[in-house]
Amino acid sequence: MELHQLKYFLAVAQTGNFTRAAERCHVAQASLSQQIIKLEQELGRPLFERLRRRSVLTAAGERLLTHASRILDEVHLATMELHRSDDEPGGKLTLGALPTIAPYFLPEVIERLKSIHPKIDPHLKEDTTQKLVEAIHRNEIELAITSFPVTGPHLSRIELFQEPLWLALPKTHPLAGKRRPSWDEIKNQSFILMQEGHCLGQQTLQFCHEHDFQPRVNCQSAQIETVLALIRKEIGLSLVPDMARHHSNDNGLAFRRLEKPTPYRSIAVIYRNNRQLTTAAERTLAVIRSLGSNHRSPPKRKPKSPV
Repeated sequence: MELHQLKYFLAVAQTGNFTRAAERCHVAQASLSQQIIKLEQELGRPLFERLRRRSVLTAAGERLLTHASRILDEVHLATMELHRSDDEPGGKLTLGALPTIAPYFLPEVIERLKSIHPKIDPHLKEDTTQKLVEAIHRNEIELAITSFPVTGPHLSRIELFQEPLWLALPKTHPLAGKRRPSWDEIKNQSFILMQEGHCLGQQTLQFCHEHDFQPRVNCQSAQIETVLALIRKEIGLSLVPDMARHHSNDNGLAFRRLEKPTPYRSIAVIYRNNRQLTTAAERTLAVIRSLGSNHRSPPKRKPKSPV
């Protein structure tokens, strides 16, 4: 029984699909299937019931699942202990972040991290909150910077700062001449949102629903820069985070605060609380918290529902 076989077995058990498991493990499906078959032959019993569209654990597979998870966790812990024994933390550190945070906040983090701990080798992963949470549980990343709400078992959450959301619209738009447009004035406008699964798009919809209207969505994108580019072309308007406004060149764009209560989002860092962080992750977390405290936060208010 080999560790990579257990890793492949766990991936199939979690995804219920050999193709998706192979993609997750970055191997060819044929190679993964062959290793699972070898493992089944060694154990003398099938581990999966191969159905037409998915694979389901057999009774033997269910029994192996607990042990496989424990074995891989122990290997991970042993690796972390070796890292912790170093005087100066080093090695690979994979850090996740939302696409609406990564291009604006992560460069600060990496710059500070490299200046203080040059032996740490940071790797970055941008994705939706749900996929970042899944990656944390698969030990693919140790820390992720995301937005509330964040759900999932065995997660620790540390709030970094609260960030106002601005109304972004073309400079030629009539509302660009107003200091604080009202929610009634934007409810009949065309909106450009982040795609389904992205927090910012869901938060924008939530704020609109809190003000009793369903926005008319013209376009959706997975990248905040694409949203801003479409706004410049007068395709619609949107709510964008303060960090995106701050880094925008403002060419063709206007940013306005909406009437109070001002919409905002809460930025947090998350990690597994049932597994000890490596020294590299602990030092990176300290850098993230330090930089997060430097970000300006709006006056706190209690939203109608958490964002």
